[in-house]
Amino acid sequence: MRGNGTVRRGLRFGMRVGTLHAVGFAIPCGLAGLAALVSPAPVDWLFGLQRATAAIGGSLAVGALLGLATGGLLVVLPRWITARGLLRGLLTAVLGGAVYTGETVVVAVATDVGYLPVLLSCLGWPIVAAVTAAHSGDIAGLSHYHPWLWESRGRTPTGLCAQPPK
Repeated sequence: MRGNGTVRRGLRFGMRVGTLHAVGFAIPCGLAGLAALVSPAPVDWLFGLQRATAAIGGSLAVGALLGLATGGLLVVLPRWITARGLLRGLLTAVLGGAVYTGETVVVAVATDVGYLPVLLSCLGWPIVAAVTAAHSGDIAGLSHYHPWLWESRGRTPTGLCAQPPK
């Protein structure tokens, strides 16, 4: 296996994508929860909390799966495919779009199959596919265009603890 951090960079990418979607769920759910607390009408806030938790957790899980699948694909592909940007980008875009289907399922469950949220989630497929293709070179370890994908020893708590004392 010639990973050299490929799966780790893929997971870092996927968690960034999942976090963006989770924040997109957390803001409206937080506003709705605040409105339920201030409202004099009786509201089933526990049901809303369950939906919000499922949406945020599901988005993070889909993001992690996207990153792990992308990193895993780039590890098992032959070197001659990963070295060619067009082939690598096309394969990771197809994989990213296919895995992102899980986000549509999360949106459908969280919103009780609301038409607009599911439609917006479906419109996100080509965006996620293009972003996955654009970051595939960094995930594979062939370029350094996106510095947040690469480890930054010394700024993280793990990096600080790993450095020998002076």
